[in-house]
Parts: sequence; C-alpha cells; structure tokens
Amino acid sequence: ISLVFCGLMTKEAQKPVVKVAVIGLGRAGHFHLQSITDLPQAVKLTWVIDVDKEKAQRIAAERGCNWSDQLDEALKGPDAVDAVVI
Repeated sequence: ISLVFCGLMTKEAQKPVVKVAVIGLGRAGHFHLQSITDLPQAVKLTWVIDVDKEKAQRIAAERGCNWSDQLDEALKGPDAVDAVVI
C-alpha cells in the first residue's frame, strides 16, 4: 500500500505518520510485523495486542512498542493508533 496515494503522508514529510497496532501475534501476525518493519518511512508500530500476555510483552520489548491483551488501550491516550492490522 502506498500511503502517499492514500493521502496519509506527503512526499515532503518522510516520517512515520500512521500509528499501527497489530492484533494477534500468531503466524499471520508475524508477517504483518515484518511488513510494518519494511515501511519505517510511513508506518510506526505503536501497539502489539494478543491474548497471550507474555508473548505480547516479549514482542513489544523486541519491537520497542506498547503491548496489551485488550484493544481498548490502543484506541485512547497519546499513543492511540490510527489503524489496526488483524
């Protein structure tokens, strides 16, 4: 996805503007994490969310983001996300 074409990022502003949460850290979740990692100029991983609290905490520590087992936390406050990937 080109975020420039979606109107979420201008060509001049080459910094992360879309804060994203990944919900579910199973096999597909890891593919999503890799895709987000490949787009540092456009996307910032802000939250990882999984029912397995230990897994969420470990991956958040590895990725430098917040973690939770509940989506609600990622939708409010200063680190509220702009988008979620399920």
